Amino acid sequence: MCEKVGYCEKDNLRVSATPIDLQAIADKVNSSNLSWKAEAPDRFKNMTVEEIQVSLGTIINPEFLVDLKGEAPVHPEGDVPDTFDARTKWPNCKSIGTIRDQANCGSCWAHGTTEAYNDRACIADYTGKGPSLPL
Repeated sequence: MCEKVGYCEKDNLRVSATPIDLQAIADKVNSSNLSWKAEAPDRFKNMTVEEIQVSLGTIINPEFLVDLKGEAPVHPEGDVPDTFDARTKWPNCKSIGTIRDQANCGSCWAHGTTEAYNDRACIADYTGKGPSLPL
């Protein structure tokens, strides 16, 4: 994906003392006419890549990147729809589409696990009244 929009970390997001221009990155991504829209979050305005990485709880070392070249997987049940929005498929599941601010927690694994559980439990129950784990 980063090659398509021209912003791969190894090429364009080098760690430096200069704040990164997130709006320029969002504009570049949006010029590719993808199915989603990138935005420059105010939270990271005037921050360097190093400062952003610390707040995300990760430092990506190119030595540990995995090369994912190969054929795209084939959808086993036929054609993939042109569009899909889980919020419209399961409108009673208010957890779907809710994005929580992790701040500087660094526990993305906990947030991701809890949010996946909430969404899947709601879809399985589909009344929207099923179990939910608060954050």
